[in-house]
This record gives sequence, C-alpha cells and structure tokens, in this order.
Amino acid sequence: MIGIGQVASGCRAAFCVAILAIAAVSPAGAQSPSCDIYEINGLTVGSARGAVRAALGRERTTTRIIDNHRDVATAAEYGDGPATIYVEYDHRINRKPEPRVVLLRAPLPPTDEALTALLERWGAPTVWEGATTRTPSTLGLVVWMDNRCGIVATVFRRRGEWWAGSGGTYLQLETLESVRRGDSPASAALGVGGARSPKAP
Repeated sequence: MIGIGQVASGCRAAFCVAILAIAAVSPAGAQSPSCDIYEINGLTVGSARGAVRAALGRERTTTRIIDNHRDVATAAEYGDGPATIYVEYDHRINRKPEPRVVLLRAPLPPTDEALTALLERWGAPTVWEGATTRTPSTLGLVVWMDNRCGIVATVFRRRGEWWAGSGGTYLQLETLESVRRGDSPASAALGVGGARSPKAP
C-alpha cells in the first residue's frame, strides 16, 4: 500500500486534504468492509451536519437547492480557497431532523500517487475513461459504484472559470439515487439518469 508520506510528496498542501484522509485508513480487501471506507476527512454519505461541523468547522457559504420552485435542501461550502469542500444535505439545514450528507466533493491532487491510493482503497473502478492513455494532466472520469452501500465515488476534472479558480481535479461521493437522477458527472458514464441532464461539474 502506498504510504501517507508518498502521497503527501506528490501534492501541494492545500490539495492533500482528501487523499490523506483516505490513505490513512485500512486498505481494501479486509473481510466485510464497512461503507465507511468511502470517506473524506472522516465524512461520507449519510454523515450528520453535526459531524460535518466537527470535522470542517462552520459553513463558509450556504446555497438553497430548489426543485419544482420549492426550497428543498441546502448546499454548503467549508474551508477556503483551493481546499474548499462542498456538501449537499438531504433537506434544509434549518429543519429537523438533523440534515445528512447526500453529496460531498473535495479537491484531489492530480497525481499518480493520489489515484493509486484510491485504487488500493476501493479496487478496480466500475468505469475508467481513458485508462490506457492517462497522465495526471489528462485523467479521464473514474467511477466506483457500490450498490451495497448505495454510494458512487467519482474522480473527475472540472474546467471551471480561470478567474474563479474553480477548475481542477475532484473526488465526489454521493448517493446512488442522485446519480440515477442524472445529476452527477458519473450518470452518463454509468448509463443511468436519462430523464434529466446532469449538472455541469
């Protein structure tokens, strides 16, 4: 298994937050692996808002998620700059019961070491676009779909706007239900969610 020091040497400090948290846990292949193997900073799909705040601090920004002209859920950003982690909750954060994570997105260092750590953690991907010709700068979409846990993990490159600094490589965890709605970069790759167009990553 690749060591944490090896991972850290291949990325800038601001981009190491997600991959170091993943590399620090036990490798895939253990008997009856828990769904907790899909974690970023100790958080995963289903984590409560209180756990998110304990790990990442208070929300820096919040955004309403509107469906059918109704305010149905909240998205929030934690941290700042290139280390920002984006979270979507299952309902509005000012409503009970305590909201839980349905989507978690964090920057990932665009290095072979970072991807190797994920492969060793989660095994062979369900989809790996351009695997035979990849380089860190031309990494294609990589998707792990775990039906048992109801979780999809996706590594993808995001163009973003140069003035906003929103481009780069990201790791996204989300519910299988979200992917089936067509809201994910993984939807088309998995051949699901044809009813709606996926949100631009």
